[in-house]
Amino acid sequence: MRSRCLLLAAVLLVGCGHGSKPETSYPTLERSAELVSIPNAVLFDGMLIGGTPSRENLEQARDLGYKTIINLRTRTGVDEERQMVEELGMTFVHLPVHLPDGLSGETARALVEILDQHEGFFLIHCKTGERAAALMALRAACVEGKDEEEAVVVGRRLGLKKLETMVREALPARCLAQAPVSDEG
Repeated sequence: MRSRCLLLAAVLLVGCGHGSKPETSYPTLERSAELVSIPNAVLFDGMLIGGTPSRENLEQARDLGYKTIINLRTRTGVDEERQMVEELGMTFVHLPVHLPDGLSGETARALVEILDQHEGFFLIHCKTGERAAALMALRAACVEGKDEEEAVVVGRRLGLKKLETMVREALPARCLAQAPVSDEG
């Protein structure tokens, strides 16, 4: 039953991309980690995006092969979570995203640097998952070079709702004017 639910979730996520350009990097079964039942959990490109995990969620994440937990919260519970994550043998990274200034191309690039420095599946969270979704929308624009609408669609797929206006305001001022990060010299 669980594998059917995971397959259905992956198919639904991939199905959300209907009509999108084929070069987008939306989830596929081969590239997705397994779902951990954190609040508002969404699988995306080898990452689990969502709300704050419990200790049980962190244990489940470890058992499913997650290696790095990225906490976007600004203060609440950071030290306690760091201790739990490290006790469980995973890597903890704190990338606080203060609103509204933390929604920026600079923060999106910092996230990409963290992803590049670590291996395995990632669990990226804030309190509810919406800041994580907003940051992924900015990553799509600032790092991957997607236009505003494509970036917002990425964010919506990951749970962007209340912060959409803030993301749209951040894109032109903080991101689209900057050149996207490129692997080419």
